[in-house]
Amino acid sequence: MKLLDKKSSGRSFYVYLAVISFALNWIWEIAQMSAYRTAEKSWGETLFFCTLATFIDVLAVLAIHGAAVFFINRRDWKFYLTAALLGAVCAVLFEKIAFAFGWWRYDEGMIVVPVLGTGLLPFVQLTTLAPVSIWLAAKASGRRVGA
Repeated sequence: MKLLDKKSSGRSFYVYLAVISFALNWIWEIAQMSAYRTAEKSWGETLFFCTLATFIDVLAVLAIHGAAVFFINRRDWKFYLTAALLGAVCAVLFEKIAFAFGWWRYDEGMIVVPVLGTGLLPFVQLTTLAPVSIWLAAKASGRRVGA
């Protein structure tokens, strides 16, 4: 029975992680839209695109969690630092790919991180929201955050 409880708890953690990550990233995506050139798109198109980007963010957070578990098995400061670093790498890669394919452009108001050439808002997004989502999901699912 304990094995079943552990599996059920693991599944609920991933459900919490997906839902929390979706909520946080969707709010962030919508809030940062003024930093992108979207004037030629309708509100509906922008909303659809932000929602699609959020699903990709959720997949990234799930992958970041898996990679952090692989590299750092304990949930301590090293685990969350690893999740933040992996989030930063994903953010830079996503932005480079999006610009290469012309999926979006920054507005004049977007601050660009000099060495990376990536917008500050998308860079901070996954760098902070990946570890925060993991921490909140651990708390919500009843997992010990430090274990």
